[in-house]
Amino acid sequence: TSVTHGIKLYPPPPTAQQPPPPPDAPVLAESYDEVVFTNPTERFFGRLQQVPQVPTLSLDEKLQPHFPPSYSDADHFLALLEAKKFLDKELNSVKERLDGVDRDLERADVQLKEAQEKAQAAAAAVAGGTTTTRKQAAHKGAA
Repeated sequence: TSVTHGIKLYPPPPTAQQPPPPPDAPVLAESYDEVVFTNPTERFFGRLQQVPQVPTLSLDEKLQPHFPPSYSDADHFLALLEAKKFLDKELNSVKERLDGVDRDLERADVQLKEAQEKAQAAAAAVAGGTTTTRKQAAHKGAA
């Protein structure tokens, strides 16, 4: 399996809290190769475990500030957990707002239906009253 993805070469645009990088700051280009063995045999897994630790390279003093001092899977995992908590909180907030809007919409529908029924009843009463008045006028005219 081979997975390729781009790596951001430039820092994000400056903000009020973070000034732009100095013009002499280097542009970093990194690549990362990883070989993954899915379900290796026990013998092959044992041989893989015998490979010595890959030596780390020391960085030039000028480049050191541009690289994180250390990498920790645990730190990244904790950051992901915090991001998940934040997203869950935001999702719940949006759901609550949508539920409130749904309740308001249901109330408005009930009020609209009641107003329409009242308007129809009033129109029927007016129409019934007009008919009676006409009948009375016609009866009086005949008399």
